[in-house]
Amino acid sequence: MINNKIIIDMYNKGMSMSKIASLVGYKSQNSVKNILIKNNIKIRSKAGFKPEFNENFFENIDSEEKA
Repeated sequence: MINNKIIIDMYNKGMSMSKIASLVGYKSQNSVKNILIKNNIKIRSKAGFKPEFNENFFENIDSEEKA
């Protein structure tokens, strides 16, 4: 069984609960969430998640992908 500290460290470094679950062999992210809750780790809100993107991507149309 994997050490809870490893799971907590991965989560604190920004990894998602579902990604952690798949890496450590758990069937669902709820197992990871339960470990975090039992260790008083604040659960990040999905609503606050903003994917990174380049707002200026189309400033210069210089590739077929941008066209």
